Amino acid sequence: MSQLDFDTHNAFNLDEIYSVSGFLSLCHSTIENNIPT
Repeated sequence: MSQLDFDTHNAFNLDEIYSVSGFLSLCHSTIENNIPT
């Protein structure tokens, strides 16, 4: 694997991780907002 492929692969993985983290944060916020206090 070339260095460029390696860098691109890492960037893609980071994008996936951030997307999942953002999605979970959004779900968590929605759940908290829907819980009656």
